[in-house]
Amino acid sequence: MEKIKEITYKEFLKIFPEATLPAVISKDSIIDFSRNNVALPPTAIEKYINVWDPDDNEFIEYIPCFKFKLEKDFTALVYYKAELLKYEYFLVTLDKKGQLITRKVIAGLISDGVKTVQSAATITEDFSIHIAGALTEESHLFQGNDSKQTYMEIHPNGQIVSINDEEYNDKTQEKKQKSE
Repeated sequence: MEKIKEITYKEFLKIFPEATLPAVISKDSIIDFSRNNVALPPTAIEKYINVWDPDDNEFIEYIPCFKFKLEKDFTALVYYKAELLKYEYFLVTLDKKGQLITRKVIAGLISDGVKTVQSAATITEDFSIHIAGALTEESHLFQGNDSKQTYMEIHPNGQIVSINDEEYNDKTQEKKQKSE
């Protein structure tokens, strides 16, 4: 039996093409990503993705989308995870050693066969993530005016924080009060 070659963090990062921000991610973006990007080798999935996502099985497919540089010690990656009736784009932030800082779903499509939740995201130059999503019934098309907006941002320490998080908002209020 042939031994599978270990993949280094540097080699892993090379799989993800560098993106220019702003970047828009929708359910149809995967067509370009799967056409233009090389597949994640099994060693990359085993060493990195499975550490972040231990629910891996033989029916799940992962596709690298892109990376972008944050502060000097951090990198952000977007990858696509396809399961049965569940297609998600994940944004992960990593330190310079390849250790996971944060992992969040930022876009995708999830269905139970009757109802579908669909979302799209834009990552801006200032590392803000704007997510629009909506629930649709089987016979209805996605309606933009029915969408729910969610906002996240990537902090200088690599944390991805939902601006809608009460805990984050409470801390922001505390900081404002202390500075006044």
